[in-house]
Order: sequence, then structure tokens, then C-alpha cells
Amino acid sequence: MALGYMYDLRTHPVRYLLAQGVDVSISPDDPGFFDATGTTLDYVYIYLAWGLDLRDMKQLCLNSIKHASTDEEHKKELTEFFNDRW
Repeated sequence: MALGYMYDLRTHPVRYLLAQGVDVSISPDDPGFFDATGTTLDYVYIYLAWGLDLRDMKQLCLNSIKHASTDEEHKKELTEFFNDRW
């Protein structure tokens, strides 16, 4: 939303993308440039706008780990950490 490409999250095609099996994730983009402090509020917005359930939210979180810019061992650790606390 910071870039202005989507003025209303309810019109985003994410439900179609998820149904097609596309790995969708919510990630901070250029936090220094946009003065971003995390993604918690982003998750609240998408939960409300896209009508997601907890299963969808969990998958978005796991996709974020899966596609993170880190090595596979760290991804494994993050996934285990996340699953232990979900």
C-alpha cells in the first residue's frame, strides 16, 4: 500500500492466487525507506480485507519463512520455532 498500487486491499487478487497454489507472503519492503517497523499491522489489515481464516494466516507466515533470504538451516530453525508457538 505504501507504493500506492492498491488503494483498497479488498480488490487485491490474493484469494485467486492462493486458490491457484501461489505462495503468497507478507513481507516488509525497504523498512528504512518507508519507516516500517514490522508486519503485524499488515497482517491485521489483510486478515480483515481478504477474509482469511487462521489456516490461511499460518500459511502466509510459513511462506514468508520459506522464501526468506537466509540459508536453509536458518529457515528450518525458524519453521520449528514458529510451529512450536502456533
